[in-house]
This record gives sequence, structure tokens and C-alpha cells, in this order.
Amino acid sequence: MSTVLALLFLSAARADIPPPADAPQPDPVKTAACMAGTDEVACIEQGALLHKRKDFVGAEGLLRPSCDRGAAPSCRKLGDVLMERTNPKRSTDDGYALFEKACNGNDGEGCMKQGTILTIGLEAIQQDGARALVLMDKACKLGNARGCEMAEGLRATPTLPPSQAK
Repeated sequence: MSTVLALLFLSAARADIPPPADAPQPDPVKTAACMAGTDEVACIEQGALLHKRKDFVGAEGLLRPSCDRGAAPSCRKLGDVLMERTNPKRSTDDGYALFEKACNGNDGEGCMKQGTILTIGLEAIQQDGARALVLMDKACKLGNARGCEMAEGLRATPTLPPSQAK
């Protein structure tokens, strides 16, 4: 995967595009269930809606407690929020740590996103093709098709140590 494609993939939105005017509003009942800790799926859904509306504070307010309760998909989505270029509180390190937490919780997309960052290296996070391959393989085993594709691409990359290229 080229560096440009990887960066585009990790950047959820362009800074020059305003939030969609027709983006749905969060559901107060689902938001309440999320805040009560009784519906982690609602946390992800409502956090994603707020993220789409570029309400980063609101999205983090729903996703962080859910992530802290162990909901790996919420950790991944919070990582997306913190990696967003248009987020004033953008933090590559925190986003990466959340993708790692999601991956450790067996979220295939979290593994794939963590691996993508390691494939290209990003800011203070050093490129590590061998570790990226391990993460892409895990993503693939967890059912993430993009992880499978990226693992195949990494194996075809001549920069991996010979033991990893097979």
C-alpha cells in the first residue's frame, strides 16, 4: 500500500468539507442507554453519528466510557475520532494506542488500522513492517478483508525480513 493511500485511509474526513447538514441527530434514548452502560452498540452508533457531525467532544464523551468498559469497537471508533485531521484535539499517539487496545480486544478493524500506521510510520510512530504484518494477519483471522489484502501486499514487499515474506 502506498503511503498516500494509507494516509487517505487513516484520514476520515477532509478539513475543508463541513459536516453534512443532513447527518442524523443522535437518538436520546440510545445515548442514555450508552451513558448508563447498558448498550455498547448504541455507544458506537451514536458516537459515529457525532463524529460524522464533527462533534468530537460529544463523540469522545460517548465512546471513551464505552471503551473503558472494554468495548473494543468503541476504542477503535474513538481512535478514529482522535486521528481525525479536523479534530482540534488530534493525537496520533492516543489514536494509535486506542487502535492497539481495540486489537487486543479482538477487533479486526482496530488491528488493521494499527497495522496501517506501522506500515507507513506516522509522526512519532516508527515504521515496522514485520509488526504490521503480524497485525494484518490477526485482522484477517478476525474477518477483516482489508487486513487480508494488506497482509498479502506486505508479504510481496521486499523490505520484510525473509522469514516474514513467506
